[in-house]
Amino acid sequence: GAAPDDALLEAAYRGHTDIVLFLLSKGVDPDRALPYAAKGGHVEIVKILLEQPTINVNAKDDYGRTALNRAVSNGHDECAELIRAAGGR
Repeated sequence: GAAPDDALLEAAYRGHTDIVLFLLSKGVDPDRALPYAAKGGHVEIVKILLEQPTINVNAKDDYGRTALNRAVSNGHDECAELIRAAGGR
């Protein structure tokens, strides 16, 4: 089956907040999920991920793009603002 972090990426991209919260509660690393949540434009999930104490706001996805880059290039302004406020570049 898929690794837990892959499940988190999928849930973050598709906007499944409950699954994201569940996987984070199990200790799945939030870093790689942030660009996927930003790409999907899911404000609530971006907020949840940014609240994780270990989050690296500038972590890159599998294509070398940051969450801010994904939010901006997909026109998700509110996500981009949240990420910028958290130190994203």
